[in-house]
Amino acid sequence: MKTPFLSKLIGEIVFLLLKIGTCLPSVLYSYLACCISSLLVMIDFSPSRYFDRNVFHVLGYKPKSREYYQFKKEYIKHQVHCTIESFVGMMWSNKIKFDKSNHKISEHIPTEKPTILITGHIGAWELLSDLLEGFKNPLLLAKPTKYLWANYVLDKMRSKNATRILWVESDLGSYKSILKALKNNQAVGFVFDQKSKNRKGPQVNFLGYETDFVSGPALFARKTGAEIGEMYCLREGRFKYSLHSNYLDLGNKMNDVNAMTQFLASEFEKKVKEYPAQWLWQYHKWTNFN
Repeated sequence: MKTPFLSKLIGEIVFLLLKIGTCLPSVLYSYLACCISSLLVMIDFSPSRYFDRNVFHVLGYKPKSREYYQFKKEYIKHQVHCTIESFVGMMWSNKIKFDKSNHKISEHIPTEKPTILITGHIGAWELLSDLLEGFKNPLLLAKPTKYLWANYVLDKMRSKNATRILWVESDLGSYKSILKALKNNQAVGFVFDQKSKNRKGPQVNFLGYETDFVSGPALFARKTGAEIGEMYCLREGRFKYSLHSNYLDLGNKMNDVNAMTQFLASEFEKKVKEYPAQWLWQYHKWTNFN
């Protein structure tokens, strides 16, 4: 993505301000996150008009109930802390402590082979770009914002350790770039739990209800024979995260995109159930809820 000079200049200024603004001691950001989350809980902040509906149908927490308020408090706390800690960690990776005892993907997938890595909007997914050492020139897919200077800043923040960002602007251009990367034995990363509004994906059962999922990982795995692995960066405490990764054996599902996508969605569902407060519940994930 080419960035005009003015947008690049604004981006450099914003990046510098973020760099300066995130260099303070970690305890100050934890205090700030506690203050913001407490304030949001106090004013009964609602993350989105879909949040209450999703939580009620999937988790069974009726709006305004005690269980609902307990979950929303925990949810807001994690989301605020994860957001602030992600910004700080993307600027200063030494401020984040990672537990890699559950990082097992390299035990099963040779990093020189074409690999599709999937994750979702859970925990601190932005920090995963710092954890791809060993993979050959990883390519991470991202949806551009409407502000070119913001894309420039995000590109600089996300591009770590030879990781490159592919801004998904057109279906054909993205398809060719992904295919080329996999044929070059690179790793390609998908945040696959939220698809674009303009695209249709395979219908799968996710958390007990039918919904569309991103078909890209299954489609490209079938076409190239790439291995598939899952990676998640999950919050365990203040500036402490655990890296969960594993190889996903699709077995005889490799020729069926719908079956592959259902399998991947079911694997992701396990992490959502294990860390429910760290997944983004405010998306319009299910269209059949009244």
